[in-house]
Amino acid sequence: MISLHFLGTASGIPTFHRFNSATLLCCDQDKYLIDCGEPVSSLLLRTGFDWKEIKAVFISHMHADHFSGIFQLLQSLQIAGRTEKLSIMMPENAINTFKSFLELILLHGDMLPYQLEIIPVQSGYIFKDDNFQVTACPTNHLKPYNRPAYSYSFEGDIKIVYSGDIGSINDLRWLQEADVLIMELAHVPLDDVLQFLKIKSKIGKIVLSHIHPDLEGKEKEVFNMLLDFLPKERITIAGDGTMLKIVPEKCYNNEYGL
Repeated sequence: MISLHFLGTASGIPTFHRFNSATLLCCDQDKYLIDCGEPVSSLLLRTGFDWKEIKAVFISHMHADHFSGIFQLLQSLQIAGRTEKLSIMMPENAINTFKSFLELILLHGDMLPYQLEIIPVQSGYIFKDDNFQVTACPTNHLKPYNRPAYSYSFEGDIKIVYSGDIGSINDLRWLQEADVLIMELAHVPLDDVLQFLKIKSKIGKIVLSHIHPDLEGKEKEVFNMLLDFLPKERITIAGDGTMLKIVPEKCYNNEYGL
């Protein structure tokens, strides 16, 4: 079974109801963490997951709300006695600084009981196992700072696309179809998202996450606007703790929609 667990759904700053970005993709016994905002270690436990079950971590870009929970997660795995390799995908320009910080906080080399594989993310194919082939697609979110940011496409029995943070809706122009699109709603106007859905008819389900604080409490209003473009069973506005069961032949059905 494939499922998505939205651990944190806030944007750049946590709110009373939302923690920072972290989404867990589960495929049978394999677990993939997509972004790693605070306090992901606690949220995993509260959702009923063991840290040691995580196979790989995918970081979309190096803003703290997408990344800052990784250090506590690595320490939690150290203390818990993990022995299996952990793969972390992150933008290539961040790797040397990341390794230096791991030395500073004593989470490097022989200090860890498990192998830490750090894989540089560039545009194109970055990861493959028995469940998914993962492709990274660059976005313009950090273009003013000349720093990379990425969307991720997970393709297996189904196709799940994670927008990451984008500079504009044009960053997703490459997307022709997807069973599930996890779409951020902090850096792009809602009207642009609606027009995008009008054109992209081969998106099975849209899940809105990374919610801007200005939209906090307006979820039902946003949901009703989306109904002009998609039937209700194909729309979810994620909150912390939202879980979606995804069955390939029934991926448009969603009993967890708002």
